[in-house]
Amino acid sequence: MGRYVANVIVGVLEAHSPGEQFLLHCEQLDEVNYSTISLVFDHALRILWPDGIRNSNALLFITDAATYMMKAAASLNALYPKMVHVTCLAHPLHRVAEEVRPNFPEVDKLIGCVKKVFLKAPSRISAFKTEAPEIQLPFSTVLTRCGTWLQACSYYCKTFE
Repeated sequence: MGRYVANVIVGVLEAHSPGEQFLLHCEQLDEVNYSTISLVFDHALRILWPDGIRNSNALLFITDAATYMMKAAASLNALYPKMVHVTCLAHPLHRVAEEVRPNFPEVDKLIGCVKKVFLKAPSRISAFKTEAPEIQLPFSTVLTRCGTWLQACSYYCKTFE
């Protein structure tokens, strides 16, 4: 829809297990740059600590490796001295998958055709489940969702016959 939306997710850092995470703040932005991201982060922490931001309690800032995120992390570092910026690996891995896909056009065509066959077709889904009850339905790829194309490739490697 051409909108820019920033989400701030917070959680408690646990020593031996992942802590629970919560969506703290969601904001639609007119533009995306380091200053708007820094402001969204600041707004979110004001929600978390309405009596005053606890600067030393903000420990991690996890983002993708976009230039504006790197710059936002650098500017926020002055306000939150204990905060460490970590870049997520999901986006670079997705980019690798996007480089692999064009090199296998026939596999890509198979995945796209099977998706069309089952899309909005309850009778075909039912027939598939009847014919091969031990096999799960094919993955429905979403090109903007990390890894779904590679998951579909793995599915066809295991179940093609």
